[in-house]
Amino acid sequence: MLNNFYLFGQNIDFGAVMGYVIRPVAVIAAAIIVRMIVTHIFRLRARKPNTHIMTDRFLRRCCNVVIYVLAVAAVAYNIPGFRTLATSLLAGSGIVAVGISLAAQASFSNVISGVFLLISHPFSVGDRVHILNPDITGFIEDITMRHTLIRTMTNARVIVPNGVMNTTIFENISAVDARTVQFIDLFLDFNQDLNIARHIVNDVVSAHPLLVDMRKPEDVKKGVPLVAAQVVEMGLFGIRIQASAAGKSAGDAFTLRCECLAEIKRRFDEAGIRLAYQPKHTETN
Repeated sequence: MLNNFYLFGQNIDFGAVMGYVIRPVAVIAAAIIVRMIVTHIFRLRARKPNTHIMTDRFLRRCCNVVIYVLAVAAVAYNIPGFRTLATSLLAGSGIVAVGISLAAQASFSNVISGVFLLISHPFSVGDRVHILNPDITGFIEDITMRHTLIRTMTNARVIVPNGVMNTTIFENISAVDARTVQFIDLFLDFNQDLNIARHIVNDVVSAHPLLVDMRKPEDVKKGVPLVAAQVVEMGLFGIRIQASAAGKSAGDAFTLRCECLAEIKRRFDEAGIRLAYQPKHTETN
Protein backbone atom coordinates (compact mmCIF):
# COMPACT_ATOMS: atom_id res chain seq x y z
CA MET A 1 0.00 0.00 0.00
CA LEU A 2 1.31 3.42 -0.96
CA ASN A 3 1.88 5.51 2.16
CA ASN A 4 4.41 8.10 0.99
CA PHE A 5 5.62 9.42 -2.34
CA TYR A 6 8.00 12.07 -3.52
CA LEU A 7 6.89 15.12 -5.46
CA PHE A 8 9.38 17.82 -6.49
CA GLY A 9 11.83 16.40 -4.01
CA GLN A 10 9.34 16.53 -1.15
CA ASN A 11 8.19 13.53 0.88
CA ILE A 12 4.37 13.57 0.66
CA ASP A 13 2.13 11.62 3.03
CA PHE A 14 -0.41 9.92 0.76
CA GLY A 15 -2.88 9.32 3.61
CA ALA A 16 -2.85 12.97 4.62
CA VAL A 17 -3.41 14.08 1.03
CA MET A 18 -6.37 11.74 0.66
CA GLY A 19 -7.76 13.08 3.92
CA TYR A 20 -7.49 16.65 2.64
CA VAL A 21 -9.40 15.57 -0.51
CA ILE A 22 -12.01 13.28 1.01
CA ARG A 23 -13.03 15.51 3.94
CA PRO A 24 -13.87 18.57 1.80
CA VAL A 25 -15.77 16.38 -0.67
CA ALA A 26 -17.70 14.81 2.21
CA VAL A 27 -18.48 18.26 3.62
CA ILE A 28 -19.72 19.51 0.24
CA ALA A 29 -21.83 16.38 -0.26
CA ALA A 30 -23.32 16.79 3.22
CA ALA A 31 -24.11 20.46 2.51
CA ILE A 32 -25.89 19.51 -0.72
CA ILE A 33 -27.94 16.83 1.06
CA VAL A 34 -28.90 19.19 3.88
CA ARG A 35 -29.88 21.87 1.37
CA MET A 36 -32.09 19.38 -0.50
CA ILE A 37 -33.76 18.36 2.76
CA VAL A 38 -34.41 21.99 3.71
CA THR A 39 -35.83 22.73 0.26
CA HIS A 40 -38.11 19.70 0.49
CA ILE A 41 -39.37 20.78 3.91
CA PHE A 42 -40.26 24.26 2.64
CA ARG A 43 -41.99 22.77 -0.41
CA LEU A 44 -44.14 20.64 1.89
CA ARG A 45 -44.95 23.73 3.94
CA ALA A 46 -45.97 25.62 0.79
CA ARG A 47 -48.69 23.03 0.11
CA LYS A 48 -50.38 23.72 3.44
CA PRO A 49 -53.15 26.34 3.58
CA ASN A 50 -52.50 29.74 5.18
CA THR A 51 -48.76 29.46 4.51
CA HIS A 52 -47.03 32.83 4.18
CA ILE A 53 -45.13 32.37 0.92
CA MET A 54 -42.93 35.43 1.34
CA THR A 55 -41.75 34.39 4.81
CA ASP A 56 -40.95 30.86 3.66
CA ARG A 57 -38.92 32.12 0.70
CA PHE A 58 -36.90 34.43 2.92
CA LEU A 59 -36.26 31.75 5.56
CA ARG A 60 -35.28 29.22 2.91
CA ARG A 61 -32.70 31.62 1.49
CA CYS A 62 -31.35 32.34 4.98
CA CYS A 63 -30.98 28.60 5.61
CA ASN A 64 -29.14 28.17 2.30
CA VAL A 65 -26.73 30.98 3.16
CA VAL A 66 -26.02 29.44 6.57
CA ILE A 67 -25.44 26.01 4.98
CA TYR A 68 -23.02 27.44 2.41
CA VAL A 69 -21.10 29.49 4.99
CA LEU A 70 -20.71 26.51 7.32
CA ALA A 71 -19.63 24.29 4.41
CA VAL A 72 -16.96 26.77 3.27
CA ALA A 73 -15.73 27.18 6.84
CA ALA A 74 -15.53 23.41 7.33
CA VAL A 75 -13.62 22.94 4.06
CA ALA A 76 -11.19 25.74 4.93
CA TYR A 77 -10.61 24.29 8.41
CA ASN A 78 -9.54 20.94 6.94
CA ILE A 79 -6.90 22.48 4.66
CA PRO A 80 -3.73 23.41 6.60
CA GLY A 81 -2.81 26.17 4.18
CA PHE A 82 -6.08 27.98 4.86
CA ARG A 83 -5.60 27.57 8.61
CA THR A 84 -2.22 29.30 8.41
CA LEU A 85 -3.65 32.04 6.21
CA ALA A 86 -6.51 32.63 8.60
CA THR A 87 -4.07 32.86 11.52
CA SER A 88 -1.89 35.40 9.71
CA LEU A 89 -4.90 37.49 8.80
CA LEU A 90 -6.25 37.44 12.33
CA ALA A 91 -3.74 40.08 13.45
CA GLY A 92 -5.09 42.56 10.93
CA SER A 93 -8.70 41.49 11.30
CA GLY A 94 -9.60 44.63 13.25
CA ILE A 95 -8.92 46.96 10.34
CA VAL A 96 -10.46 44.50 7.88
CA ALA A 97 -13.58 44.17 10.04
CA VAL A 98 -14.03 47.94 10.17
CA GLY A 99 -13.69 48.19 6.41
CA ILE A 100 -16.10 45.34 5.78
CA SER A 101 -18.64 46.73 8.26
CA LEU A 102 -18.59 50.14 6.58
CA ALA A 103 -18.87 48.64 3.10
CA ALA A 104 -21.65 46.22 4.08
CA GLN A 105 -23.61 48.60 6.30
CA ALA A 106 -26.33 49.15 3.67
CA SER A 107 -26.54 45.42 2.92
CA PHE A 108 -26.91 44.51 6.60
CA SER A 109 -29.53 47.23 6.94
CA ASN A 110 -31.52 45.72 4.05
CA VAL A 111 -31.30 42.24 5.59
CA ILE A 112 -32.54 43.49 8.97
CA SER A 113 -35.28 45.49 7.26
CA GLY A 114 -36.31 42.35 5.37
CA VAL A 115 -36.67 40.50 8.68
CA PHE A 116 -38.86 43.31 10.06
CA LEU A 117 -41.01 43.23 6.93
CA LEU A 118 -41.55 39.50 7.36
CA ILE A 119 -42.44 39.90 11.02
CA SER A 120 -44.92 42.75 10.49
CA HIS A 121 -46.36 41.37 7.19
CA PRO A 122 -47.39 44.73 5.68
CA PHE A 123 -47.77 42.99 2.31
CA SER A 124 -47.69 39.54 0.75
CA VAL A 125 -46.68 38.09 -2.59
CA GLY A 126 -49.32 39.11 -5.13
CA ASP A 127 -50.46 42.23 -3.26
CA ARG A 128 -50.86 45.44 -5.25
CA VAL A 129 -48.99 48.32 -3.60
CA HIS A 130 -48.47 51.99 -4.33
CA ILE A 131 -45.24 53.56 -3.07
CA LEU A 132 -45.68 57.31 -2.64
CA ASN A 133 -42.03 58.34 -2.89
CA PRO A 134 -40.81 57.34 -5.40
CA ASP A 135 -44.13 56.96 -7.23
CA ILE A 136 -44.34 53.22 -7.98
CA THR A 137 -47.45 51.09 -8.38
CA GLY A 138 -47.30 47.37 -8.96
CA PHE A 139 -47.58 43.85 -7.58
CA ILE A 140 -45.23 42.25 -5.06
CA GLU A 141 -43.47 39.37 -6.79
CA ASP A 142 -40.80 38.40 -4.28
CA ILE A 143 -38.78 39.53 -1.27
CA THR A 144 -35.15 38.46 -0.94
CA MET A 145 -32.58 39.02 1.79
CA ARG A 146 -31.65 42.36 0.22
CA HIS A 147 -34.54 43.73 -1.85
CA THR A 148 -38.23 43.52 -2.73
CA LEU A 149 -39.21 42.83 -6.35
CA ILE A 150 -42.22 44.73 -7.70
CA ARG A 151 -43.89 44.15 -11.08
CA THR A 152 -45.32 47.46 -12.31
CA MET A 153 -48.50 47.98 -14.31
CA THR A 154 -46.38 48.14 -17.49
CA ASN A 155 -44.92 44.69 -16.68
CA ALA A 156 -41.53 46.14 -15.72
CA ARG A 157 -39.60 44.81 -12.69
CA VAL A 158 -38.53 47.36 -10.07
CA ILE A 159 -36.02 46.33 -7.40
CA VAL A 160 -36.58 48.26 -4.17
CA PRO A 161 -34.12 47.80 -1.27
CA ASN A 162 -35.75 46.41 1.87
CA GLY A 163 -34.46 49.41 3.80
CA VAL A 164 -36.55 51.68 1.57
CA MET A 165 -39.64 49.45 1.86
CA ASN A 166 -39.29 49.45 5.64
CA THR A 167 -39.15 53.24 5.97
CA THR A 168 -41.18 54.62 3.06
CA ILE A 169 -44.93 55.31 3.06
CA PHE A 170 -46.88 52.98 0.77
CA GLU A 171 -50.46 51.93 0.24
CA ASN A 172 -51.38 48.26 0.17
CA ILE A 173 -54.29 48.38 -2.24
CA SER A 174 -54.99 44.65 -1.90
CA ALA A 175 -55.43 45.01 1.87
CA VAL A 176 -58.60 47.03 1.27
CA ASP A 177 -61.84 45.08 0.85
CA ALA A 178 -62.28 45.10 -2.93
CA ARG A 179 -65.91 43.93 -2.80
CA THR A 180 -68.19 46.41 -4.55
CA VAL A 181 -71.94 46.90 -4.21
CA GLN A 182 -74.14 47.80 -7.18
CA PHE A 183 -77.79 48.84 -6.91
CA ILE A 184 -80.33 47.41 -9.30
CA ASP A 185 -83.14 49.95 -9.75
CA LEU A 186 -86.37 49.24 -11.59
CA PHE A 187 -89.42 51.49 -12.14
CA LEU A 188 -92.73 49.63 -12.30
CA ASP A 189 -96.12 50.75 -13.46
CA PHE A 190 -98.57 51.42 -10.63
CA ASN A 191 -100.92 48.58 -11.56
CA GLN A 192 -98.21 45.86 -11.50
CA ASP A 193 -97.98 43.11 -8.88
CA LEU A 194 -95.12 44.16 -6.58
CA ASN A 195 -94.83 40.76 -4.92
CA ILE A 196 -94.24 38.98 -8.23
CA ALA A 197 -91.79 41.66 -9.38
CA ARG A 198 -89.79 41.54 -6.16
CA HIS A 199 -89.74 37.73 -6.22
CA ILE A 200 -88.31 37.76 -9.76
CA VAL A 201 -85.62 40.30 -8.82
CA ASN A 202 -84.62 38.34 -5.72
CA ASP A 203 -84.54 35.06 -7.63
CA VAL A 204 -82.45 36.38 -10.53
CA VAL A 205 -79.88 38.23 -8.41
CA SER A 206 -79.52 35.39 -5.86
CA ALA A 207 -78.83 32.84 -8.61
CA HIS A 208 -76.08 34.86 -10.32
CA PRO A 209 -72.64 33.18 -9.95
CA LEU A 210 -70.79 36.50 -9.40
CA LEU A 211 -72.89 37.46 -6.38
CA VAL A 212 -70.96 37.72 -3.10
CA ASP A 213 -72.74 37.09 0.19
CA MET A 214 -72.27 40.22 2.31
CA ARG A 215 -74.31 38.94 5.25
CA LYS A 216 -72.75 38.46 8.67
CA PRO A 217 -72.98 35.03 10.35
CA GLU A 218 -75.56 36.34 12.82
CA ASP A 219 -77.65 37.65 9.92
CA VAL A 220 -77.64 34.20 8.32
CA LYS A 221 -78.78 32.65 11.61
CA LYS A 222 -81.60 35.17 11.84
CA GLY A 223 -82.79 34.23 8.35
CA VAL A 224 -81.91 37.50 6.63
CA PRO A 225 -82.38 36.86 2.89
CA LEU A 226 -79.41 37.00 0.53
CA VAL A 227 -81.17 39.54 -1.68
CA ALA A 228 -84.17 41.65 -0.68
CA ALA A 229 -85.74 43.96 -3.26
CA GLN A 230 -87.50 46.85 -1.53
CA VAL A 231 -89.81 49.65 -2.58
CA VAL A 232 -87.72 52.80 -2.18
CA GLU A 233 -89.76 55.44 -4.04
CA MET A 234 -93.23 56.20 -5.38
CA GLY A 235 -93.04 58.86 -8.06
CA LEU A 236 -95.38 60.47 -10.55
CA PHE A 237 -94.88 57.79 -13.18
CA GLY A 238 -94.36 54.60 -11.18
CA ILE A 239 -92.87 52.73 -8.25
CA ARG A 240 -89.14 52.26 -7.88
CA ILE A 241 -87.87 49.00 -6.41
CA GLN A 242 -84.23 48.48 -5.56
CA ALA A 243 -81.98 45.52 -4.75
CA SER A 244 -78.32 45.57 -3.80
CA ALA A 245 -75.83 43.10 -5.27
CA ALA A 246 -72.14 42.75 -4.35
CA GLY A 247 -69.27 41.43 -6.44
CA LYS A 248 -65.74 40.58 -5.37
CA SER A 249 -64.46 43.48 -7.49
CA ALA A 250 -65.80 46.56 -9.25
CA GLY A 251 -65.65 44.75 -12.59
CA ASP A 252 -67.56 41.74 -11.30
CA ALA A 253 -70.17 43.96 -9.67
CA PHE A 254 -70.73 45.86 -12.93
CA THR A 255 -71.07 42.63 -14.92
CA LEU A 256 -73.42 41.27 -12.27
CA ARG A 257 -75.69 44.31 -12.51
CA CYS A 258 -75.81 44.32 -16.32
CA GLU A 259 -76.56 40.61 -16.65
CA CYS A 260 -79.17 40.71 -13.89
CA LEU A 261 -80.98 43.63 -15.56
CA ALA A 262 -81.15 41.70 -18.84
CA GLU A 263 -82.45 38.53 -17.15
CA ILE A 264 -84.96 40.48 -15.02
CA LYS A 265 -86.33 42.14 -18.18
CA ARG A 266 -86.80 38.73 -19.80
CA ARG A 267 -88.53 37.33 -16.71
CA PHE A 268 -90.75 40.42 -16.44
CA ASP A 269 -91.85 39.94 -20.05
CA GLU A 270 -92.74 36.31 -19.35
CA ALA A 271 -94.74 37.29 -16.24
CA GLY A 272 -96.44 40.26 -17.91
CA ILE A 273 -94.78 42.81 -15.61
CA ARG A 274 -94.50 46.20 -17.31
CA LEU A 275 -91.87 48.80 -16.52
CA ALA A 276 -92.95 52.38 -16.04
CA TYR A 277 -92.30 54.94 -18.74
CA GLN A 278 -89.81 57.55 -17.57
CA PRO A 279 -90.15 60.69 -19.71
CA LYS A 280 -87.02 62.76 -20.25
CA HIS A 281 -87.15 66.43 -19.38
CA THR A 282 -86.07 68.70 -22.20
CA GLU A 283 -85.45 72.40 -21.93
CA THR A 284 -87.21 74.69 -24.45
CA ASN A 285 -86.29 78.23 -25.16
